[in-house]
Amino acid sequence: MRSTHDGARMHNRKANRMKNWKNLTHYVGLDWAKDHRAVVIVNAEGHIVADFEFAHSLEGWKSFAEKISAWPNLAVAIETSQGAAVDQLLQREYTVFPVHPVSAQSYRERKASSGTETDHLDAWGLADALRVDGHDWKPLQPMDPMTQQLRLLCRDEVSLIEHHSVISSLKSSFAPLHRPPPQALPVQLEMLRFSQASLNCALINGTRFISVP
Repeated sequence: MRSTHDGARMHNRKANRMKNWKNLTHYVGLDWAKDHRAVVIVNAEGHIVADFEFAHSLEGWKSFAEKISAWPNLAVAIETSQGAAVDQLLQREYTVFPVHPVSAQSYRERKASSGTETDHLDAWGLADALRVDGHDWKPLQPMDPMTQQLRLLCRDEVSLIEHHSVISSLKSSFAPLHRPPPQALPVQLEMLRFSQASLNCALINGTRFISVP
């Protein structure tokens, strides 16, 4: 068992709460930004029953789970097939439908033909598209525990690489222009090692995108 940076725990569950389409009664659109998530929930008639935002944090995801617990037979549409938000949803065993960005734009235009773009409209467009068209979509399947572990390790390493790149750039600004000092060689070798790790992580993380019409 391992905790993610925002508090979700990975472990092997015997039960699976993924819903069959015919059992769904509510449809969630989740629009993700860097530091928060926008959520709109519609019922089978298309009426909005919930509209809120939450932070991408431990407390935020707890709040999300509490708020949507009133509608146990729901599925979630989101404009991606991978990443932290998708991992959180799958770890909590929600039924998740990925939406291609091009399709998401057309769903948004159903709600605002003028081209207006807001988090609320994005989430509403996803929720209603799932209600109307989702019966033909393919849900994401939960990852096995080993794949989950690899994804989390890669995400941590990518974060380290980003910090490492910033530090290396700062160091290089103090280095002589004509040749690197001898002490820079270990840093360069380390950067090569990190680059290879980053490529490996990209290969692992880059195989899960599913395009829907």
